[in-house]
Amino acid sequence: MERKLTYYTLFIFLAIIGFQGCKQKDWLDEKRDKSQVRPETVKDFQAILDNVSWINGRFTNAGIAASNNVYLLDKDYATLQLREQQIYSWGMKPWDNTNGSSMEWDYGYAIIEYANIVLDGLSELKISGPEVENLKGQAYFYRAIGLYNLTTLFCRQYDPANAGSEQGLPIRLTSDVNIIIQRSSLKATMDQVINDCDEAISRLDEIQSVTTRPSKPAAYALQAKIRLNNGDYTGALTSAENALKIKSSILDFNSSQVSLNNTYRFPANGIGNEEILFFAFATMNGNIVRPTTTTKGIVDSTLIKSYEDNDLRKTYFFIKSGTTYKFRGNYTGNFNNFSGLATNEVYLIKAECLARTSKTNDAISTLNTLLKKRYKAGTFVEFTASSPEDAINLILRERRKELPFTGNIPWEDIRRLNLDQKRQTTLSRVINGQTITLTPNNARYALPIPDAEIRLSGIEQNTY
Repeated sequence: MERKLTYYTLFIFLAIIGFQGCKQKDWLDEKRDKSQVRPETVKDFQAILDNVSWINGRFTNAGIAASNNVYLLDKDYATLQLREQQIYSWGMKPWDNTNGSSMEWDYGYAIIEYANIVLDGLSELKISGPEVENLKGQAYFYRAIGLYNLTTLFCRQYDPANAGSEQGLPIRLTSDVNIIIQRSSLKATMDQVINDCDEAISRLDEIQSVTTRPSKPAAYALQAKIRLNNGDYTGALTSAENALKIKSSILDFNSSQVSLNNTYRFPANGIGNEEILFFAFATMNGNIVRPTTTTKGIVDSTLIKSYEDNDLRKTYFFIKSGTTYKFRGNYTGNFNNFSGLATNEVYLIKAECLARTSKTNDAISTLNTLLKKRYKAGTFVEFTASSPEDAINLILRERRKELPFTGNIPWEDIRRLNLDQKRQTTLSRVINGQTITLTPNNARYALPIPDAEIRLSGIEQNTY
């Protein structure tokens, strides 16, 4: 426990003193003994959640590395860290060379810890007002997204039929790291996520001064994303529509905001990208998926061939490298993978949920609203569908084309669609002449709980 307490204390210390600019100077207020620094005001707690590098920048893209959108040549696979090799090949020992710890696990729970520090601290201050409510809303949002992201990597896919008996995650609702919490059911875990979304929505401002702070439409978007993943299409539709009522902007790929003259195509740090609801990014698995000039990951040829000639997404998302393609079009506008929320995803959620509730014409109309901003001006021919099933297939195809390297969306989609026998995917890798497959609903869709966490807290390991 001493080791665990020290570990989280480090995270908290970095959260408190690591933010940038005048805010750091103001709230430290010339205190030289950092051990005596503790948050005491609303401004102090806001500063914790404004630490972009430690809050917004600690998301994971392990799901992209494990998805079917990217593959590696043998010579490049050999250069990866063991952790990256194991994630890419769906192995069961990804943490063997990291003392049994996992950044995916640690960073997810660090975000949750920051949120709990703010919620507990504000409770102790016993103050109220719009600024306090907005700050609480941000904390609830972070706790929700942190826990949800962890479920997509460390739990089996949510299925309402058996979620009550499936293993979920430890639900930490306190900042006291001395309290050991065991795993809850997957249903209880997801219920907590949805409840935190509700709490965030009821408190957040509709507009924040920066997109690194979550807003009300961002919380609605997160709720829509979670409900879609859980198969609650009616609820997801309502959440998506609520988000778009507040912010519905779509970036026109014909505009000057998108340019091949920029290495990363889109506005730097997302500033000026009118689609972004919440800005976050992932810095891990760089040798596989981060779109640097030296990245090893090659984009799946089937995905590349799915784009039509006048589809600007092919031009702006990818760069040709010899006879293959590599990803370059991040909404971060830099080499970090975008892991936040944007209206393009919300439109796709709305479209899919309309189709799944038999509103075919409305579903295709929603899809066309997005796609007409993705083709060369004057070339887009609106899609049509003769049935809800045709609409769903079309929307899922466009979803893969629109969000190929965003967050863990490709992985999340494969997992949830595997529950439908008509849309199951068997993943395959060929590594050094050996074919490795991942069958639908395989237990390996959930990463092992890190050994370090099991040693410290005694929680149960996933079964395989």
